[in-house]
Amino acid sequence: MVSKLLFILQFISFLSPKEIKPNLIGIWQNEPSIGSGWSDNIQFFADGTYKYNYSQMKCDKRIISMQGSWSYEENGDLKLVVIREIVIEGGKLVPATGSCASKFEIEGGEIKTKIKKIPEINILKLSDFFIDSENNNLETIKFDDNQFWKIEKDPNNYF
Repeated sequence: MVSKLLFILQFISFLSPKEIKPNLIGIWQNEPSIGSGWSDNIQFFADGTYKYNYSQMKCDKRIISMQGSWSYEENGDLKLVVIREIVIEGGKLVPATGSCASKFEIEGGEIKTKIKKIPEINILKLSDFFIDSENNNLETIKFDDNQFWKIEKDPNNYF
């Protein structure tokens, strides 16, 4: 048993960080807890699609979310292809009420899906993947230099 454990540890030490790909399926948020609403978050689905949702507490934003496909590059980087945006068109800015973190919110307006004529490709470096013992033992990772925590394992549980 000890020799098997030593072999496994030796094998793992030869793997580069790029060869160890974290399981991204779920909802990753840029805060380790949910306040009065979700902060910026990414839903990764097993079929290779994703949704990047902007903070629900920024009530004056026009872009609600970006959607597209995701995959790993050969070097371990994350490739996000944006193919559509969910936006609010029209309406007017009024002083914010309730749990908005912004001074204004959009009143009225219509939610629309806009398909990008040319898909937007974003390559993100993945780093600092670990279990955060200071935040309920949540998995955490950096997408480029932005820290995110896995809040939910099922990406369909976004509300």
